[in-house]
Amino acid sequence: MHADSHPSHFLLLLIEYQPLFLYDRWDSISIVRPKADKYRHIGEKSTRIAVTKADIVERIQNSTGMTKKDASEAVECFFDTLKATLESGEDIKIARFGNFVVKSKTARRGRNPQTGEEITIESRQVLTFKASTVLRQAINGDDGSE
Repeated sequence: MHADSHPSHFLLLLIEYQPLFLYDRWDSISIVRPKADKYRHIGEKSTRIAVTKADIVERIQNSTGMTKKDASEAVECFFDTLKATLESGEDIKIARFGNFVVKSKTARRGRNPQTGEEITIESRQVLTFKASTVLRQAINGDDGSE
């Protein structure tokens, strides 16, 4: 499958099919292969894999032939658009990826765990993400066919 065959899968394919280089705190390098577990065991410790914005920029650059500057601007524009949309209270629905929803939490009573004193937790906005069925299947290695 090529990244251009399903544009909505572009970032997912970049993350899924490119090996990551993971540095641990002893400055050794490990190669994390595609379709890997969420956790890698390096020596006696377990390390969680994280992809940074710089990793995404590099993968877009390598996959599309864009310059690093153009790829960086595209990624920044994408995240700025997401942020501005969510700040305005709108939800974001990305087909075959998932939904970002801003929900309102009302004020409620709570308790300070250190003192036991009752407090009021102020109302606030929270961001939730629900992965699409396609993304959940891709993460679980399920192609959807039974």
